[in-house]
Amino acid sequence: MVSVLSQRFGLAHFDLIEDCVQDTMIVAMEQWALQGTPHNPEGWLMDVAKKKLLNQLKRQHLFDTRISVTWTKTFAQEKTVTLLEENTIQNAQLRMIFACCHPAIQKEAQLALALKTLCGFGLSEIASALFINKETLQKQLYRARQAFKKEAISLEIPNEAQLASRLEMVLKTLYLLFNEGYFSMQAETVISKDLCFEAIRLAQALEQAFPKHTPLKALLALMFLQFARFESRLSDTGALLLFDDQDRSLWHQPMIMAGMEYLTDSQGEALTSYHLQAGILAEYILAKSSAKLDSQQIAKYYELMLALYPNEVVQLNYAVVLYQIDKKTAAFELLHQLTSTKKLSNHWLLYYTLGELYQQENAPQDALIYFNQCIQTSVPNAFRTKLEEKIALLSS
Repeated sequence: MVSVLSQRFGLAHFDLIEDCVQDTMIVAMEQWALQGTPHNPEGWLMDVAKKKLLNQLKRQHLFDTRISVTWTKTFAQEKTVTLLEENTIQNAQLRMIFACCHPAIQKEAQLALALKTLCGFGLSEIASALFINKETLQKQLYRARQAFKKEAISLEIPNEAQLASRLEMVLKTLYLLFNEGYFSMQAETVISKDLCFEAIRLAQALEQAFPKHTPLKALLALMFLQFARFESRLSDTGALLLFDDQDRSLWHQPMIMAGMEYLTDSQGEALTSYHLQAGILAEYILAKSSAKLDSQQIAKYYELMLALYPNEVVQLNYAVVLYQIDKKTAAFELLHQLTSTKKLSNHWLLYYTLGELYQQENAPQDALIYFNQCIQTSVPNAFRTKLEEKIALLSS
């Protein structure tokens, strides 16, 4: 609703639109509890929100000075069913994606704005997902709203000259949104299906507008191949299961097939990190077991990724593959180098990886040292129990 109403009235009234939509939700909770859910709940919500917005604008005397009277009358008479048509909603959401990723908005605020505006998440949910406090989040969102007004950001698809750079930012936001769901470290769960679903939904809406954009195809391939394993990633007790421990019968085969089709369609001149990540994941999924995994091919993928998109997380994953192809000395050297980097020096996964590999090397004391370091960091709750069991076993 926010996207549709913003498209009609512009982002200059973004705060007012959000308030009207929120008020509508409160009214719905109160009235529906007493009178029951209406026959067409979506239409009811849009109709009430539209009327609230028009009334607010009248009270603020904005019609005569900022909004075309003729255009406003047309909107007031526009049928709610038209506003709720799938094409209308998707077009508004697509434009809102680009607005949220406008270069005038600080990068750290873009994802938060997308979560709130496009996905409808509350402040507490967003703050938890992004590991920031609510006060910081509110400041980010405030600055983003001010940018809407100051820069007169409109809900438009960028022109051809701007499209490439803007699309890159949009894809990154969708990628981060998906990762927040798939690798979330929230207290209640390590993964959030809703976040992943929203990222896929928005990416597919983007695909309809840009059906030949191969980096987007690669991103969708990555999302589908990850999401296909969703049901197998947690045990019955809520513990996180690593790849080798997952029940392959729970993998969603139609999603895997769709992901592989997206990966095939992503071939073109551009080679992005999404292509390489999806290629690596495809190797893991298509191998019938860990013993049959083509680690040499995966190592080549990581080497290419390090050449094109170097970062510490890629180095960490590459070190694990080096260990798997019997380049153990190089693997440990790289992992120990990463302990002094800013990004990973206090990251639980680095120390857990060191502990695991030392345990495989029959070096229990070294393994215990790194598992103890790991538990001092921000370990996901779904992983903490397994880590505590390892420490207890090695300490006995």
